[in-house]
Amino acid sequence: KWCRYRFWLCSRRKKYDISISGGTIEADGATGIGIASDSAPDSVSIKISGGDVTANGKGYTGIGIANCNYGTNLDVEISDGTVKATGGEGGAGIGGGNCSEAKSIDIDITGGDITAIGGEGAAAIGGSLRENPEYVEPAENPVVKVKIDGSSKTLKIAAKVKGNGKGAIGD
Repeated sequence: KWCRYRFWLCSRRKKYDISISGGTIEADGATGIGIASDSAPDSVSIKISGGDVTANGKGYTGIGIANCNYGTNLDVEISDGTVKATGGEGGAGIGGGNCSEAKSIDIDITGGDITAIGGEGAAAIGGSLRENPEYVEPAENPVVKVKIDGSSKTLKIAAKVKGNGKGAIGD
């Protein structure tokens, strides 16, 4: 599979599974926790069930996927822990990063103390800015689903967007 806007081969044979169940995690990068490459895997699964997690996406998303991952399915599950996720310009705190080109973004939050800050043009939890002037045309819109259910555990969410952001939760 070739990336839509860039002309190099993207591998479609990979699946990434990331699981955090405790401890103190501080992740700073283009994407804090997830992928920010042109690898375009079939799926990325990120599960957080405990711990003190801080994820800062310097250029993309705090927790999620970004950058020419055309057709990738993202699944994020947070069931417990203290999670602070901050997206860079155009990237969601939790979800898509600037021009992620994901096929779907599914976010399920059932517990924990969550703080999500979306970068300018993105949601705090959900979708990202998909129009990047570097590309010829905007990326296709992914199916974004955000489910929040605090009925079985203690759940606290603070969702904020920077500047000219979209909705705090959604797309």
